[in-house]
Amino acid sequence: MLRYISVLCFSLLFNQTIFSQGITATHDIQAAGEPNEYVIKTTISGLEGVDIARITYFIPKEHIFKKSPNNSLFHKREDEFVKFYIMGVPPSGIIDIELNVLLSGEESVEFPVEFQYSQNEEKKVMNLSPIKMERTPVIIADVEEKEKVLKEENDKQEEEQLLQEKIAAAEKIAEEEKEKQEKLLAKQQEEERLKQQKVEEEERAKQEAALVLKQEEERLAQERITEETRLAKEEKTKQEELAIQQKNEEGRLALEKVVETKRAEEEKAKEEAKLSAKQQAEEERLAQEKAAEETKKAAELAAKQQAEQERLEQEKLAEEKARQEAEGAALLTKEEMKQEESTAPDLRESTTKYAVQILALSNYSEQRVATFCNQHGLLVSEISTEKVGGLTKVRYGAASSLEQAKEIRNKLVKKNITGAFIVKIN
Repeated sequence: MLRYISVLCFSLLFNQTIFSQGITATHDIQAAGEPNEYVIKTTISGLEGVDIARITYFIPKEHIFKKSPNNSLFHKREDEFVKFYIMGVPPSGIIDIELNVLLSGEESVEFPVEFQYSQNEEKKVMNLSPIKMERTPVIIADVEEKEKVLKEENDKQEEEQLLQEKIAAAEKIAEEEKEKQEKLLAKQQEEERLKQQKVEEEERAKQEAALVLKQEEERLAQERITEETRLAKEEKTKQEELAIQQKNEEGRLALEKVVETKRAEEEKAKEEAKLSAKQQAEEERLAQEKAAEETKKAAELAAKQQAEQERLEQEKLAEEKARQEAEGAALLTKEEMKQEESTAPDLRESTTKYAVQILALSNYSEQRVATFCNQHGLLVSEISTEKVGGLTKVRYGAASSLEQAKEIRNKLVKKNITGAFIVKIN
């Protein structure tokens, strides 16, 4: 087919640039392999921080748009618009959009270009410099063949467009399915986390219950030891009482034996002695007096043993208190003697501390001491204790000198706390 081709009136390389708010756009136009076909490459830079973007070319339908093999961006041809979508701007902030256009007609052309982008959830729109091309007419002898070529190109472009739409739809479905799977996985992970959390809480509750049970067992064991100690002391006291009773019983039996012996002797004497009535009466009187005297002595012995038993019990109960009072008295005497013998004041600060002991308990409890303090108007915060052997010594106050300790003791005496005495606490 005969064709007459005129010479192109513009250079094959045409650059146009636009600057807006740091964004730079450049159009690079070059001739393609076929007559009237050109490759347009738009380079946009300065898009650092931009999330997504879209560029729209206003190309009338009489001009044929062709997809460039160097462009993988999703695009759409809608009436007189060709739109390219950039779903992810690279960190460099530079994107390239390339397309092929087969021009129709003999006039010069100008394609406006619009650029829209989103940055920090804010949409912005700017107009890039239009694409301008001036050329001499291209004479095609066979107009019908030209129209056929244009139709084929349009059909091919529409097929590509449909294919792109199908791919986009498939990608959307895949994305939705992926999102659904991710939500399902997140739900399963959350259920697993809640389940694990429940197991951990149950395990923690079991451990806490076991700890409480162990503490309760230790408390009961301590109470059992205290009770066994108390029972042992009571048993010891009971054995001592039984020993005293046994001793009294032995004394009584000895007295009865003496009485019985004397009675037998008296009977024997009555049988053997053939004394006169006066002598017999005198002997009986003497025997009765002697028996009465022995009976009196036995009774006095039993009374003394009973009194001795009571005295031992009183001494045992007062033994610890007397010992502690003696220690307190000795301490007071010693400290007072030191103060009287001192001829010059000691300017050094004393490190000896004093307190007043008010109780010595074998069965100690904080509640018991608190009740005692409430009854006598004492401060529980002034209470200190020390365990010695089987007893817990309860002290009140803290003094840095003996005089202060005496003042504390005098206040306690005024509160009807008798038997209180001063002790060293260091």
